[in-house]
Amino acid sequence: MIKAIFYEHKERYGSVRITQELCRRGIHVNHKRVGRLLHQLGLYAKGSRYQYKYYNRRRSSLTRPNLVNQCSQATGKNKLWIGDLTYIPTQEGILYVSVLIDVYSRKIVGWAMGRRMQDKLVTEAFNQAYNREKPKEGVIVHTDQGSQYTGA
Repeated sequence: MIKAIFYEHKERYGSVRITQELCRRGIHVNHKRVGRLLHQLGLYAKGSRYQYKYYNRRRSSLTRPNLVNQCSQATGKNKLWIGDLTYIPTQEGILYVSVLIDVYSRKIVGWAMGRRMQDKLVTEAFNQAYNREKPKEGVIVHTDQGSQYTGA
């Protein structure tokens, strides 16, 4: 029964939730016993898919004007770079990736990956892009102006 509930909920229920589900089905058992049985069966719940939300109090004073019209096209290579930072859930934890893309060629010109979302990732991606592409004066870097970009 425990195994069935575990797989029924896509391996996301741990001992407490399985105990609650068993109670709803009329089987009263202690959550510690369910935990021991899960351990004996080698069943371990996956982590939750929590959406991380960050807020920067200084953001309003550090925002820059939008130089890029959302529907505008780049006129040439290394004229407009778009940057973003995202996370990838893995079995070992979350990995954060910072990417810079050249809008004209649609090529990734710089990227960096790390276990923590820090402005260091943004700086590494930008330095990689700059060293690879050696852009002439006037390249525009457009981002969402999150805390990692305003702090870098």
